[in-house]
Amino acid sequence: MKAAIFNAILGTLLSLAAGLEILHLDWPTILLCVVTSNLSIFVALLGSLQIEKLAWFKKIPLHGAIKTWTVLTLLYVGLAVSLSAPLQNSKNFFVLVLPLILSAGVGIILFGPVQDQLVRRQQRKERTFKKRTSPQQA
Repeated sequence: MKAAIFNAILGTLLSLAAGLEILHLDWPTILLCVVTSNLSIFVALLGSLQIEKLAWFKKIPLHGAIKTWTVLTLLYVGLAVSLSAPLQNSKNFFVLVLPLILSAGVGIILFGPVQDQLVRRQQRKERTFKKRTSPQQA
C-alpha cells in the first residue's frame, strides 16, 4: 500500500511537471487527467475481472496473464482517452501516459476492498447454493 501511495504521489507530481513545463497545460486540466487515470484503472480492473469469467474469453488461445494484461491495458487506455479530452491529443497522451500510469495508485488501492467484497459475495452465493442442492440428511 505504501508503494501505491508513493507511486500515486510521484505520478501526480510528474504529470504536473510534464503538463506544465512540456505541454503548457493548466494544472486543473492535468489534475483532471490524473483523476481520469484513477477512475479508468478502477473500472478497467473491475471490467477485466468480469471479462475473464466469460466463456468466449476463456477460449482465446493465449496464456492467462497475457490475456488479462491485454484486456486490462486496452480497457485502461480506452477509458482514459475517451474520458479525458486532453489525452485525445497524441502528443499529450505520449508525454503523460507513464506519469498517469504511476498516478493510478489510488484507483488500485480503492479496488482492493471492492474486490474483497465481490469475492465474499460470490463465496456466500456458492455456500447458499451448495446448501440448497445438497441432499438432506435424515
